[in-house]
This record gives sequence, C-alpha cells and structure tokens, in this order.
Amino acid sequence: TFGHVELCYTKFVSMLSQMPVSVPILPLIDIAKEDGEDPEAKKIRNLILYEPNGVEVFEAIVPEYLGGLIYGGICES
Repeated sequence: TFGHVELCYTKFVSMLSQMPVSVPILPLIDIAKEDGEDPEAKKIRNLILYEPNGVEVFEAIVPEYLGGLIYGGICES
C-alpha cells in the first residue's frame, strides 16, 4: 500500500518554457479543511443525501478523478 502518491510532470508555459509541477494525488485531502470552511457550512454540507449512498458515489467518482489528473498531467507534458 502507498501512504502518499504525487504526480510529477512538466507544465506547459510557452513554446520555450516548461515548469516542473508536483501534485499530491493520494491521500485525498479535505478541500473544505484547506479552505478554512466554517463549522456552520460543514453542518449544511453533511445534510446532503446522496443516492444510492455516499460510499458508492465516492467509489464511483474517485477513479474518474484520479484518471483525469493523470491524463491532464500527460497532456501538459
């Protein structure tokens, strides 16, 4: 198992310049925690009902998200 995975690639800036980039992929970070979301907004976010359920939605979305990150890195390089 892996505790931390980063995607490293060269980001296209111009025809003469590319910039090295390192993007953390795993573990997935809590975007709300990084943005400093207030507790009241977090309560509202937890009231959302996911159909069929949150775990199944998460399991369906994460592979697509990770694939998109990897594909984007390949396209940039």
